[in-house]
Amino acid sequence: METELRPEVIDLKRQIDGHRIEGAYGSFVPHSAVITILTEHRTEQLLIALKEDPQLSSEIRNHNLRVFLILCLVNQHVYIRRFLHEDFLSDSRLPFLKTDKGKWDHDCKRFFDKFYEAQWQFCARKLESKRLNRLNFYNHEILPITKRERLRKGVNSSTYRIEVEHEYNGLSSNTDTFVMKTCSATDEKQHVTEVAAYGLLLQQKDLADHIVQFYGSFIYRGQFNILLEHVDGGTLEHMYQYLRPPESGEEILNFWTSFTKIIRPLMRIHALKHPTSKTKLLQGIHQDIKPANILISRTNDPSEYHLKFKLADFAFTKFQTKPAAGQDLEDEDERGTQTYSAPEICRFDQFLKHSKGFVDPSVDIWSLGGVLSETLVWSVLGKAGLNSYRNDRIEATKNFAELEKGGYEECFHDGENVLGVVHRWHMRARERARNHDYILDGMIDYAESMLEIVSARPKAETIYRSFERSLKRAREQIFPNGTPQASREQLPGNRIPGVFQTRKTRPPPPEIPAGPPPDDIPAIDARTEPSPQTPLSYEDEKVVIRVQSPAIPKNRELGHRRRQGSSHILSDTAQAGPSSTRARGKEVTFRSTTESIRPQKPSESEYDQRDFAIETSNSREKFEDRPPHVSAAETLQWIAETKRAKTANSRPYYQIPSPAPLPGYEYFRRLRNRDQIFLFDDSKSMTDHWQDVISTFKAIGYIAKAADPDKMEAFFTNSHTTKRSKDREDFVQMLTSATPGGTCSMHSSISKILTTWWNENKWCFETEPEKKRRSLSSMFSTRNKKEGLNLYVFTNGVWQPKPEPLCGVDEVIKGIVDKMIASESLTERIGIQFISFGNNPTGIRRLKMLDSGLRQLGIEKDIVDTEPSSGNIWKMLLGSIDPWWDDDDPPDHEFFSLSDAD
Repeated sequence: METELRPEVIDLKRQIDGHRIEGAYGSFVPHSAVITILTEHRTEQLLIALKEDPQLSSEIRNHNLRVFLILCLVNQHVYIRRFLHEDFLSDSRLPFLKTDKGKWDHDCKRFFDKFYEAQWQFCARKLESKRLNRLNFYNHEILPITKRERLRKGVNSSTYRIEVEHEYNGLSSNTDTFVMKTCSATDEKQHVTEVAAYGLLLQQKDLADHIVQFYGSFIYRGQFNILLEHVDGGTLEHMYQYLRPPESGEEILNFWTSFTKIIRPLMRIHALKHPTSKTKLLQGIHQDIKPANILISRTNDPSEYHLKFKLADFAFTKFQTKPAAGQDLEDEDERGTQTYSAPEICRFDQFLKHSKGFVDPSVDIWSLGGVLSETLVWSVLGKAGLNSYRNDRIEATKNFAELEKGGYEECFHDGENVLGVVHRWHMRARERARNHDYILDGMIDYAESMLEIVSARPKAETIYRSFERSLKRAREQIFPNGTPQASREQLPGNRIPGVFQTRKTRPPPPEIPAGPPPDDIPAIDARTEPSPQTPLSYEDEKVVIRVQSPAIPKNRELGHRRRQGSSHILSDTAQAGPSSTRARGKEVTFRSTTESIRPQKPSESEYDQRDFAIETSNSREKFEDRPPHVSAAETLQWIAETKRAKTANSRPYYQIPSPAPLPGYEYFRRLRNRDQIFLFDDSKSMTDHWQDVISTFKAIGYIAKAADPDKMEAFFTNSHTTKRSKDREDFVQMLTSATPGGTCSMHSSISKILTTWWNENKWCFETEPEKKRRSLSSMFSTRNKKEGLNLYVFTNGVWQPKPEPLCGVDEVIKGIVDKMIASESLTERIGIQFISFGNNPTGIRRLKMLDSGLRQLGIEKDIVDTEPSSGNIWKMLLGSIDPWWDDDDPPDHEFFSLSDAD
């Protein structure tokens, strides 16, 4: 019979838990923490307490520190001498495998299984590029990855942003953030192809700035993984959405100088020097060039258009050997993204879809031509113009039923040739080009040559040379003396409206079809300050500005104007028609969106309290008669928009307006400094509602986490799993891993939580005589005084039926209310919010009784509220502590005779 752990070992275990790191793949204890805990003196003291020879301390610390620690945890420290005598039982041999059990002596074999399970938390392996060559990790190993966030889920793989614990980061000295691309064993072929492609391309040192850095590959728990550089600027698609088009001549030159370098990795892929032969070349085909596979990295240059564009995703890039002077080789068609695919590989019927096709490097040229086409349209007409261009291609392909049915509805061709709408948008870009844009004409010519039939498309090397010539000519035009002009065109914040005048050598631009106008025109006038007589009004999310004369803009006033009105920001309205301005002697009417205005970068203070920094409004004249209503779904959408804006605005070259505050945000202050505790009914009857539980918690938890003075807590009614954390995702992971089952004893669960909380915080509720009896030193110790408790109960009301009518929950509530009355505390100090799921009749009646009928049961204070999960998120947060939100109806008499047949 095993003895209990000694107090010294229990204390050691407590210290270990204090250094434990909760990782994405399990918790682990860093080796540095083990050394910190088991100092030489502490090891000696521990050996003495365990009645072992303290002179063993030095040898243990040199060779068997982790082994000794594990032996203590499994209560087998008496065998430390045997481990010291055998080299194969030292720390350097960890982790021990099942096959090692035969090497252990008879006595030690008895506890091998316990040792085997306990060792993994101390055996996280350092990630080093030189070792990550299809390295196969053990299934029990815990990767030293502390965070994992999915960036993209594709058909064949998923991509995650990960954080590696610094101590275990042998990949880079500059960052602990990386990208991990993961696929299953069924897609191993693409994994192997991509690893091989990175291995060949990164041998080309001059491609380091144009290809995503590759750190290695490994296999873990049946998944094939690639570790890559985390590129901090998002993708080209993100750039289209968040970066304003370049405007001054220097900005235009900087942007195209950066962007055109994307041809360099493609040129090498199509013709790569053979590593072992001087007479042969290697040829590859990317097969999936698109904006989402072109990543953007920041540079140290102050210009937001000095960027590094990096090609990524080589899952289809297989290299073949060919004679140096030979023809291009063909490879199997891997069927990349259809929007940017070439017409010759279009598979618009079932027979072609099931046929094996072949491609040559010209398909990459077409795809890059499509990307170049969209980029040049964006560079002149902005995000709105690009979106209209894409919509027009969708409309054009509707004329070809086989394209629409085959998934090619946004492509650049009709199945054989480039769409006419592509040429029309190129012409539109030419006509709207800025006076000082000396590059656009060339880019349009190159894009149209790349979108030709196969035989007419240029090689990658030809495109590279053409790009370089165009950039050289433009540089000479913009900087005739070889240096930037002393008087540059003014940047967006200080320029005049004339920047966007059409070229004098061209006819006036044709009228753009109905739809949102290009970003460039509204952006210029929307950033110009209206004169004192000019009304500035709002119409939902549109701003209407009438400009009568140029003036110095005030970006801050416009960039944050939506925070100046009613606290219900999302429903601000005004009656206003289109505005007009004079340009080139003509009146132009337009309506600009708030997205066309480049905002100031938010200050750090705007993100205090996790996006819930309270702002007061001087213009609010009266209190609303009705509380604002926001659903959980609307809250989740707002959260996503807020995070997207925060991510974009953290980059100097991505600036988008932050979304308006969540309607009702001003009530958040009522939650501050209150403990936020969640109780989840994980009985079997909740199985069908579990995904709804998770979604609802995501919305509530995002707000509640900013209110709790320390950390939120969560409990289940059945499972013993608990969680205490400031990170909402920790709770989401806990809920995702839970499996509802059994029946629910709600009264005991609530009682345990309330009793524990009251005992820990009752000093906050002392009466005045009690406070006077306490000394100042004890009253104002290290403890923070709490304003109260919000307990959120996620349930369907189907509980163990006795005692009736409310399964004993009313008795628990009465007990805590009596304590509150005795301590003379306010009603809102404690609130119990039931969030209901489903439509079980008994459950609904029971919850309504708790909400509205407790006074009829002799409970003098109302501290309970109920709200369905589809209801108002603010009522879920405040209904139990603020009567204004509580819309109680008197209960029916039948509630007092519930018959629970569930």
